[in-house]
Amino acid sequence: MNYIFVVSGFTQKRYAKHGSGCIQIFDDLLKYNSPDTEVQLLEWNEDPEGWARHVAARTKGPDDKILVCAYSYGGGWWFRIFAEKLKHIGIDVNTAVLCDPVYRRPWYSRWLQWRAVTKWWPQELEYPDNIKRIVHFVQYQNEPGGDVLIMHGPVDYVGPNILELPHVKMDNAPQFRAACVNEAERLFEKA
Repeated sequence: MNYIFVVSGFTQKRYAKHGSGCIQIFDDLLKYNSPDTEVQLLEWNEDPEGWARHVAARTKGPDDKILVCAYSYGGGWWFRIFAEKLKHIGIDVNTAVLCDPVYRRPWYSRWLQWRAVTKWWPQELEYPDNIKRIVHFVQYQNEPGGDVLIMHGPVDYVGPNILELPHVKMDNAPQFRAACVNEAERLFEKA
């Protein structure tokens, strides 16, 4: 079974009245939805461990593919946990397109969360070694965002692609949308 996950940021809701960049990307990628490929639109706080178990239960073999397109907390919190849980199961993530991922502290150190929205101390987003390719978009105009990615193992890293936009506009960036579509085509289009 193949998977495409589009994961939104902190203020975005799945059924937002005025939409969002993540909803547009989800709409673009729905054409890949089939009996062999599941396309999901998730909010950043939707049980990454549960989704990893869902993937593990339905994975048929090493030819199955996973694409994650994530913005803000979706990339800095949801995707990090999701990828870590998949690593423990022995499943790789083929590609992640991350748009200005933002660090989120665990519940027991929430009192330090203010550090995620300041640039006084750069936040480090550590990703496991089961991710094969990362396409990374970042902005340095305002907070939050601009966090540092730390990748383990061999990874095909494309970035940082710096965009001159504030954080709240990054999910609507045409470059992010195009990268998500291009990576889906690269993984799922039949020759």
